[in-house]
Amino acid sequence: MSKDQENLKLVDTMQLQLSDKFTIAGVRLQGFSFKLNAVEKDFIADDFKLGVSAIAYKKDKSYDVITRIISGLVDDEGSFLFEIDGAVSVRIDVEKEFDDKLLNNVVAIGYSYFRPLAAQATVMAKLPPLDLPVLDLSGTKVEVVKVGDKGRKKDAEHNGSGV
Repeated sequence: MSKDQENLKLVDTMQLQLSDKFTIAGVRLQGFSFKLNAVEKDFIADDFKLGVSAIAYKKDKSYDVITRIISGLVDDEGSFLFEIDGAVSVRIDVEKEFDDKLLNNVVAIGYSYFRPLAAQATVMAKLPPLDLPVLDLSGTKVEVVKVGDKGRKKDAEHNGSGV
């Protein structure tokens, strides 16, 4: 097989993989809180806790994917010395039949918007910048709720950020 044929085959493969396209229609910070209890200036990264969860609201050919992130520094007793809690909503428009399994990519987009906010909050609190790690969110389970299911949406909204 020639080099050109290999490249053509690669292009065909990429087109197959791109059949589940989505377009980012908007990104919005839904909530952000920074709570400082007490913190030592010389803390180590091993003391950090990080949690990421997500829920998606589906309406027609769009999804609102809400990614909630909770992070903070924990003392020896498991209490937060400082805690950052936030939610980022990413609205996407999809083409044709969209595989919900790909929503974890949208969760990663929401998380990438949150990371610099967390760093800025710690700097403003006169702490070293919190450099949240790059995460592999490919295994993230995203619950999909149809917007027409008002009872479920109302319950999720009651929980704060919808996560």
